Amino acid sequence: FVGWVHSTGITPLLGPGPCFHWKEHLTQAAARKIRISLDLNHRPALGTLEKLYEIVEPHLKDCEVVILSVVQVAGLIHLLGLAKDAPVPHTPERPQDLDDSDEGPWIACLAAL
Repeated sequence: FVGWVHSTGITPLLGPGPCFHWKEHLTQAAARKIRISLDLNHRPALGTLEKLYEIVEPHLKDCEVVILSVVQVAGLIHLLGLAKDAPVPHTPERPQDLDDSDEGPWIACLAAL
């Protein structure tokens, strides 16, 4: 018995093959009523937040937990036009560009059950 499956937003941006299998594993988990958690884990070097959201959005309805950084939340607010004055977030390109403010906190958003 599998109770949970965890996925990352890195995989669908790695190419067409990984993206196909990423979508398929989420679709199969949802069909089998397996709980899904998703860490968006956006990496700008792999693609834009807009492209990642385009891939992830259809699957969000099946996720019980979505993990986002504060930078990712700000980016989605900006991308979705939820706040006209939302600042454009800064996402470091390399781990060494992180400072204390970029380390977190992380936000886990629980879907309605």
